[in-house]
Amino acid sequence: MSMRTRSSLAVLVLFALAAVASGEIPASDEGPIPAAYEMQKAQKKAPAVIGGRFFFLLDDDSTLTGVIYDIVEEGDKREIVLTNGKRLPLEGCDMINCVSSQTSYPDDEPSIKQNTHSLFLSDGSVEYGEIVDYEGKTANDRGFVLADGRKFPWKKVARIYIR
Repeated sequence: MSMRTRSSLAVLVLFALAAVASGEIPASDEGPIPAAYEMQKAQKKAPAVIGGRFFFLLDDDSTLTGVIYDIVEEGDKREIVLTNGKRLPLEGCDMINCVSSQTSYPDDEPSIKQNTHSLFLSDGSVEYGEIVDYEGKTANDRGFVLADGRKFPWKKVARIYIR
C-alpha cells in the first residue's frame, strides 16, 4: 500500500470517527467506516448545495428542523431523508414549514384538503397532490415533485400539510 493510500485511509478513519462521535452520521452495524463510506457516496451524488432548512411539525405534536436530502419510497410508504441521515415517515408529518418555525396557521385550515398533500405557495396560491420526490441539481432547482409530475421549487413553497 502506498504512502498516499495509507494517508488517505487514515484521514477517512479520523473523519468517520469524528462524524460518528458528533452524531453527524450514524454508525452502522459494521462500524463507522462503512457508514462514512455511505455518507461519502451520498455527498458525491448530492447537489453542491442541498437547499433550505425546514421545520417539521410531526403528528405527535413534536417538532424537528432539518435539511431535506431526498424523499424515498420504502415499501408502500415514503420517507423524508434529511442530510444528517435521519428519516421521517412522510405521512408522520402534519406540516412542513419552509419559511419559519410557526406551528399554527388558522387561516390555512379552510383550504387544507384531507387525504392529499396541500402545498401553500409563497405567492398565496394553494396546490394539491401527492408528494413523491424531492429533486434538483442546484439549490434553486431543488423542489417537491408531485405524482402528476408537477414540481414546486422549495423556495416557492411556504408550507405543506400532509393529511
